[in-house]
Amino acid sequence: MAVCINCMTSSQAPDGVCPVCKKSDADIRTSRRYLPWRHILNERYMVGKSIGKGGFANTYIAYDGILRTRVAIKEFFPKDDVERDYDGVSVIPVSDESAVYFQEQTEKFVDEASRLARYRSETGIVTVHDIFNENNTSYIVMDYIDGMTLQTHLKSLNKPMSFEYVINLMRPMLNTLSRMHESGMVHRDISPDNIMLSNNLRRIYLIDFGSAREASPVEGRKTLSVSYKDSYSPPEQYDQEVKQGPWSDVYAICATIYRCITLKMPQGSVVRAIEDELKKPSELGADISPSQEAILMQGLAIKPQDRIQSVKELLKLFRQATSKSQGENQAETDMESKEDKKVQNIKAEYEEDLSVTADSMNFVKMTSKKLPPVDKSGYEEDLSVTVGLL
Repeated sequence: MAVCINCMTSSQAPDGVCPVCKKSDADIRTSRRYLPWRHILNERYMVGKSIGKGGFANTYIAYDGILRTRVAIKEFFPKDDVERDYDGVSVIPVSDESAVYFQEQTEKFVDEASRLARYRSETGIVTVHDIFNENNTSYIVMDYIDGMTLQTHLKSLNKPMSFEYVINLMRPMLNTLSRMHESGMVHRDISPDNIMLSNNLRRIYLIDFGSAREASPVEGRKTLSVSYKDSYSPPEQYDQEVKQGPWSDVYAICATIYRCITLKMPQGSVVRAIEDELKKPSELGADISPSQEAILMQGLAIKPQDRIQSVKELLKLFRQATSKSQGENQAETDMESKEDKKVQNIKAEYEEDLSVTADSMNFVKMTSKKLPPVDKSGYEEDLSVTVGLL
């Protein structure tokens, strides 16, 4: 029986429907851009449906025939410069100019994947297991993450996430990204659709390093190619002549956090450079303290020199702001507790005085009931004499 191309977890039933995901081949859309279903790569991996596409690559769910597990495979495929050959598998450039570009970029694709593979023991990023060349292009084999993109999750929410929840969720990913920055690598494509969220909503993974490059240490030198994503990319990524670096990823991270805590798309940086109308998260009802918000907005500064320069510094400042916020909240709680205690003491004293007064009144009532009747005859006689004298 054929393996299900949608989930790669079981064989299809005789009626062609997968007993696990309830999908059949007829339910899955495809095109000539992608490899044929169930095609075998590197004599080991069976290709399933496409699970992602971009300007530079196709990503497939696949089955590792040796380890008998699901994997994700990224195929280098710059769509504007290549197409499928007549066999439906091989990748060929569309022009001589494209052939030169394709050869250069293929080498970079493999080189960057090799650098990414060094971080396979780190948390918060997708793990690379294998790299190989085939069909006139290159492939990267990575962990298959059973979940959804952060973008998809955000669309399903009825209310925004709190700032502290987002930071706690992102911290492992950001710690690893910080170490990658220290080695010279810049991601350049951080956004909710390049962050995977596990099905239990407890872990996230940064994916799609197709735009990642080594940042040149030479000031003013033409460094990285143009790569940008509206709402998340800083202005320097729209201009090949402007230096990019860890501060560029800082902008994208802060823009992603902004989206999570407001559910609003941040205003694009190019538009902001002309007329900045980006509202503060607190103006949109976000759950964030003033000190946390100030740091987030600094990370979204238009000018690179005004921005927080590294993820390490960003995390440090967020940590300090969170501690300060928690301290202020604790102080406020303590003050409220003291006020509550004072009110309770006043109430207790009042109730004590009230009980004494009530006891006194009860005593008077009880005593008056026990006294004999007053003889008024003598009193009335004296009163009549007094009136006569007057």
